Amino acid sequence: MKIRFNFSNSTVWWKQPGVKLIHLFDNVSVSHFSIELELISGEYIYESVFPKSRKITKEEWLTHNKLVHYYEWEVPSELQAHVFEFLEAQCDKWYSIPQLLLIAVTNLSRTANILLNWSYINKNNALICTELGAIFVQKFWKYKTEESLDKIGVHDMIQIALKYKKSGPTW
Repeated sequence: MKIRFNFSNSTVWWKQPGVKLIHLFDNVSVSHFSIELELISGEYIYESVFPKSRKITKEEWLTHNKLVHYYEWEVPSELQAHVFEFLEAQCDKWYSIPQLLLIAVTNLSRTANILLNWSYINKNNALICTELGAIFVQKFWKYKTEESLDKIGVHDMIQIALKYKKSGPTW
């Protein structure tokens, strides 16, 4: 089983203002993060989008996303069932608009960033795309964060992926 961290941009016309805002606020060229599992039965994307997180085929996902880059790892055989179960359990969680606002505010203001460093808006009841990845790396790779998982943005997930691409995850 392979896992991929996908970084993409939506191709849906009505999402373009949000795409541009994420590019601006997070200083990145991508606006979306998803986790892809390559299984014997096919390739599936796990993502948090409005209104709820979901699992779709990669083929369907590519009809409304442009993949910009990805990072890939092999999942150890003894963890494959756990990874699959974890990702399945993340489906159908509400998308958190307030969490996006938290990231924007903390990116715009150094003071707000310090004051809100450990803010948790939704606990485990709602997700945004990058929080799905942050929870994954914390759970499976023992990633230690210096801030609330609710504040992890696309830029942060790119940095995390680069770190583990170079050193390899500690499953």
